[in-house]
Amino acid sequence: MPQTIYSYVLAHLDPSGRGLLPDGDKLPDEQTAPSGLRFAPGYDDGMGLRHIERPDSADLDPNDLAQWIIREANNLPQGFDLTTAEPFLADQLDLETIDEVLDLVRQSEVDLQSISQLGARLALNGTLRETVKTGIALIGLAETDLHRDVLLTLGRHEEFTLYAAVTLGNTIRQPERDAVLMRLSDSVQLWGKVAIIERLAEDPSPIVQDWLLRSALDSDLLASMYCSLLAAEQGHLLVALTASEIDDPLFLGASRILSGLLDAGGPAGDISDYADGRAVVEAWLGHAERREPQLEIWPTICAIHQQTIIDTDSIVSDWGGTARSAIAQRCVALLDRPAWIPVIESALADEQGRQLHLAAHAARHHGIDPYDALWVFLNQHPTSHLWHLLSPDVTKERLPDYLTAARRIIEQGQIRRFDEDLTQQVAGPWMRTETDLDVTLVVIARFPAQGIDLVELALNAFAPGLRIRALQALQAWGPDSIPATTASLIKLAQDRETNEHVLPHYDGLVSEYAIKVHIG
Repeated sequence: MPQTIYSYVLAHLDPSGRGLLPDGDKLPDEQTAPSGLRFAPGYDDGMGLRHIERPDSADLDPNDLAQWIIREANNLPQGFDLTTAEPFLADQLDLETIDEVLDLVRQSEVDLQSISQLGARLALNGTLRETVKTGIALIGLAETDLHRDVLLTLGRHEEFTLYAAVTLGNTIRQPERDAVLMRLSDSVQLWGKVAIIERLAEDPSPIVQDWLLRSALDSDLLASMYCSLLAAEQGHLLVALTASEIDDPLFLGASRILSGLLDAGGPAGDISDYADGRAVVEAWLGHAERREPQLEIWPTICAIHQQTIIDTDSIVSDWGGTARSAIAQRCVALLDRPAWIPVIESALADEQGRQLHLAAHAARHHGIDPYDALWVFLNQHPTSHLWHLLSPDVTKERLPDYLTAARRIIEQGQIRRFDEDLTQQVAGPWMRTETDLDVTLVVIARFPAQGIDLVELALNAFAPGLRIRALQALQAWGPDSIPATTASLIKLAQDRETNEHVLPHYDGLVSEYAIKVHIG
């Protein structure tokens, strides 16, 4: 018999209380594509609610599912046939119709406690995710807290966090409800965290408002993208920053929110959509000016500065030229403070590399070469995601060792080839290796005829971006630096190329001038 999803999640809870053990996110009902393609748990529901047009659910009659639920609840305490129930629920569950289904069940004369008990059976015994999601939703129809542990367990897996958060919110009374959901938020990230933040921000209590500003976004990129504007507005960020002094958690939390808001065109709005945007930036800069430097805020200062010096298409263009100029000058003064130097040097020397990426950017601004510190750390931690930090500081003398390390990293990974049938792939285990190759090609472009094997690897790659990057490197080298074998490969690559974005990059390479010496 297939393993129940509840027992699987329970067995994969990380003892730390946060997240799951390795491979815990891969549910037993998951059907992975032959390519190994997988999306993050909660992706389908998260994107479906916001961006992706879901399949037409017009052929789904909410009455069918509502009547099944009512019939099965009335038959309790007798059991039901899970083998027939699960295929039915897999076909019927749809985010577009689930609320209507639940309303129909509420309007019936069925005992809602029986509905909740049916939901618990589905949640505990389901072997398909749709069964478990239906069960979680049904538990919330009765104002009972009997199944809190089940909900909190399933909620630790981000495929179910949205459903668990809604049901917990419906079955736990305040003020305990907020505390429970905030604790659950600490145990998830990505779509699960977004779901909880959005739920709590609907009508936030003062405790939640404080949480939104201080720790809700934490260091999660997805939450920053989708919840920065929500946190600023619902947490009343401007009011909090008007205090003459604020503590570290509030200051750093405000920094994360601002960084998210300054990401132009964010999927849930940016600072141009925030009425208090300019006032918040000015208040935050005041606090930054009165505090000792902290590397955590370096990206925020840089983001403010970047937006205020853009002449056109800036998301802060409506602030006016005088105000933008004044803010830009304050940013420059902050970035130029000599007090940054000991902070940078300390971070570069940290064996754990906890702020190495921030220190590298700040070091260059202050004329400090971070390459040696980065090189030592990356050789000690070859699986680090910080390979790209080396690229700006590679010199002719450093290039041989850099290319040797790059080849080693790329050989250990996977680069998809042009002739592979991978047209449906949008994400996969190859992403990091291809990113590393992309970064390496940017470096190679500065050194003619060096790393030609990596250029040829990219020319044969499936990813159009890598082919473009290889052609850009060759363009930067000039025709006299292109070996004969590579010139022949360029012509073959152009002949098979069909991508309209890649084809223009062959101009000037595949021409009589560029390759006549090599292929006649």
